[in-house]
Amino acid sequence: MSLSVNRCSLSPADQGRGQGKQGDVAGLSFCECRSGPTPAQCCPERDTPFTLEREQWVPASLDDVFAFFADAGNLELLTPEWLRFQILTPQPIAMASGRLIDYRLHWRGIPMRWRTKITAWQPPQVFEDLQLQGPYNLWRHIHRFQAVDGGTLIGDCVRYSLPFGILGRMAHALSARQNVEKIFEFREQRVRELFGGDIGESRRG
Repeated sequence: MSLSVNRCSLSPADQGRGQGKQGDVAGLSFCECRSGPTPAQCCPERDTPFTLEREQWVPASLDDVFAFFADAGNLELLTPEWLRFQILTPQPIAMASGRLIDYRLHWRGIPMRWRTKITAWQPPQVFEDLQLQGPYNLWRHIHRFQAVDGGTLIGDCVRYSLPFGILGRMAHALSARQNVEKIFEFREQRVRELFGGDIGESRRG
């Protein structure tokens, strides 16, 4: 299987800085990074302290995979139980650009609300959600989907920052990064259980 193309949204200020050619999907500018650069080199918020990137190939059709991720109700299936994640917005949720979705979760036993806005929506290729209320100063998550080798390549590009300045960066180094990675490792495992695929067909960054 070839994983030669990584895609992440590119902010207008960053257009032309990445390597490779540029394309456009759903009003988002994209840089197609080939043979070397990681998605981080083509993603927005370059000055954001923290970045998480994942790629996972599954032997399922693009339409089926996108439909699963486009159903906000499936987020509970992809979230570890220790977060006690619950969707508050009445379901079914009609996904579209501008859609607001409310959740409740527990972080280290502390209940909190999370509100996100769908800031880009282009089925079945990409959508983006941005935290409006929650534990982070910034949480921007770009979900990418591409038909590859008879299956689907799922890409996640997350830019995030914590509050409290240097204390937030210390907390990230001590535990927050590991917690975020654990959440996505659980997500990857659940996706593999639902759609198939091998652990060797994933990339992390």
